[in-house]
Amino acid sequence: MTPPRVVEALDVVEHVRPCFVGAGRRGVTRGFALHLAGNVTDALQHLERCVAYSAGASSSTGSKLGFDLHLGALCAFARCLWLTGQYSRARAVALEAIAKAHDSGHAVSHCVALIWAGSVFLWGREVERLYDIVDTVERVAKRHSLVPYLNVASLCRGQMLIAQGRAAEGVERIRGAVEALHECRYEMVTNQSLTAMAGGLSDMSLHSAALGLCDEVERLIRAGGDLLRLPGLLTTRGKCLAAAGHPEEAERSYLAAIELARSQGVTSAQVRAALALAQQLIGAGRDEQAHRLLRPYLIGAGDETSLDLSLARSLLG
Repeated sequence: MTPPRVVEALDVVEHVRPCFVGAGRRGVTRGFALHLAGNVTDALQHLERCVAYSAGASSSTGSKLGFDLHLGALCAFARCLWLTGQYSRARAVALEAIAKAHDSGHAVSHCVALIWAGSVFLWGREVERLYDIVDTVERVAKRHSLVPYLNVASLCRGQMLIAQGRAAEGVERIRGAVEALHECRYEMVTNQSLTAMAGGLSDMSLHSAALGLCDEVERLIRAGGDLLRLPGLLTTRGKCLAAAGHPEEAERSYLAAIELARSQGVTSAQVRAALALAQQLIGAGRDEQAHRLLRPYLIGAGDETSLDLSLARSLLG
């Protein structure tokens, strides 16, 4: 069953089709909706065709409407490449989208590319690149009074603070930004941000609050059909459960994340959940199980690199 918000998005595509450039623009929107719904394999196929189609399309309609067909396709394509474990190509496509958006001279397109194509660097926790992206979003958004994008930048800073061990600062920054974006009716990044906030609460040993927030985010995800975020939430819940002293429940949550991500075709989320579980297994003296869990992902990754893969490789020695 297709989730409700995805149905709405796909219906909108069909109704607005005459106003745009035809199949190419419809494919970009459909591809983006499919990947948010967790249908990443189908989304990747749609978006690869869209990138090829839109590369030769006129940008005149897009520039007038504030949406560039090729840039939109590149942003979504970069995300799907990362999700399917094609990390090197994802980075290259993301940087291409950001550079083209900068050269377009259109402030909204520039911010959109920085946020959506730039998400591959957030997922990869590539700190130096992230600082550059967030600084640029803030500079462009301030210059053009694009308030929602300023708050998205603040969310990124909050997640970075939590990753740096400054959980209290990060949680408060995320809380304030989510509230501001809710007032703007900009909810595209709410579930991902609240998931990061739950991790921060756990880092502060606020275990009940962290697990309660995980439950709230799961309700939001299932109600809105934002199923792409669910494996990440399940992994975060596993970490919260482990920190609260419930390793068996944590293991079940990690395994659920791996299974769901596998069904979605999301390799990156499988690796992240498997890494978290392997670390727990090694901590419990179950090294061989950890090695059996991680080895197929490392073989499948080949020469690809990411922080999670580097950590997994270090565990296997």
